[in-house]
Amino acid sequence: MRCTPSARWCARGIVTPPSAWWRGSGTCCDAYLDIEQVRFRDRLKVAINADPDVLDAKVPHLILQPLVENAIRHGIAPHLSAGYLMVGARRVDDQLQLVVRDDGPGIGNGDSEGGVTTARPGIGLSNTRARLTRLYGADCELEVGNAPDGGLEARIVLPFRLAHAEWQGET
Repeated sequence: MRCTPSARWCARGIVTPPSAWWRGSGTCCDAYLDIEQVRFRDRLKVAINADPDVLDAKVPHLILQPLVENAIRHGIAPHLSAGYLMVGARRVDDQLQLVVRDDGPGIGNGDSEGGVTTARPGIGLSNTRARLTRLYGADCELEVGNAPDGGLEARIVLPFRLAHAEWQGET
């Protein structure tokens, strides 16, 4: 039996249904998270948090997908205990900040630059960075590193733009 999107969001404890920022970036993330929720059962806890003022923000399609996949693959899957995945969006001045965070081990391979441990870019991160650069030039950032309270955090910063409203009138 296939749940409606609203039922899936309610089952995850998400009060606000998907909006422009999630429709743009998360439609396939939603399906992917459904599959992973079945796969991991109680081992995967997911929270989607978005400030109300970003619900209609424009976000490139599938931009969060590789970040969510990496968080599950590297932060949650290798461990027997339950893992937590958080996807968030908020506006800071003229920028939209998108965050994907897990509570896995983070990066502990000894690679440090100035005391900050950073992720080695794989295909997903490299492609995401290239897409962002192609779309926004120097007006975007993609940073991946250990979160201050443990785990790994991927943060995308984009110019804040509103998505075009979908016309809901009669034809």
